[in-house]
Amino acid sequence: MRTAPSPIPSIAWAGLILGAGLASGLVGLFAGLWGSLTVLAAAALIVSILAWRSAGRWRVRRAALAAPFPEAWRDVLRQWCDHYNRLPDDLQSRFEDDVRIFLAEKPITGVGVEVIDELRLLVSASAVTLSLGWPAYDWEHLNEILLYPDDFDRDYEFGEDDLSGEAHPWGTVILSVPALCQSFRDPDDAYHVGFHEFAHLLDLEQTHFDGIPLGFDDTA
Repeated sequence: MRTAPSPIPSIAWAGLILGAGLASGLVGLFAGLWGSLTVLAAAALIVSILAWRSAGRWRVRRAALAAPFPEAWRDVLRQWCDHYNRLPDDLQSRFEDDVRIFLAEKPITGVGVEVIDELRLLVSASAVTLSLGWPAYDWEHLNEILLYPDDFDRDYEFGEDDLSGEAHPWGTVILSVPALCQSFRDPDDAYHVGFHEFAHLLDLEQTHFDGIPLGFDDTA
């Protein structure tokens, strides 16, 4: 079972403090007291912002993992998610924890669609299936998931069959609900719209897709 990580690891605090001290010392050599004070003030502000963001995420995750995984949610995963059913018990438990964290952190918005728990679970299961093997991966680049009532064209008009999903470099993923449900309904189909669109974000580097997930580029 996952546990909510501490807000900022001790080694990170040590690195931030050491970096601020070194920067202040270097500036002091060239710019005197006021330069050092300015650097220290800027460093303190940056550390405060990082601590605030990290503590907020820690609280969200701790709350998400505080209660047992809902049995109704587990029934949905058993009914729809072939990958979940094939996992051993320990990985099923981690899958459930990752689903709860994903749902706590990532907004899922319906566009002409009522976002019921079943749909939220199918969305999160699509992402978690890809990231389960990378425990430290947090979907940092993902900001929002939009659910559409049908396939759409490149002008985002419904009823056309050009697209059943789309991932944007700025962190928005669009999924057609009928296509998403069909992807889970037929696990032997070679195309799964949820896996496909979330996989784009795995290889997102800054503002473009390069086709190679982070950590798998030999030149990195």
